[in-house]
Amino acid sequence: MDEINDANLQGIKADAYVNTACPRLADDAFSKPFVNANDIDILLEE
Repeated sequence: MDEINDANLQGIKADAYVNTACPRLADDAFSKPFVNANDIDILLEE
């Protein structure tokens, strides 16, 4: 997809999104939970 945004992701049947590519996406608003790779690293450290 050319642009990752909430409208483009609406057709994907998933409970959450995992971002492994673009740290900018952490600042965008999504209708489903959105986790960045850095967030997963933090969870694994606990």
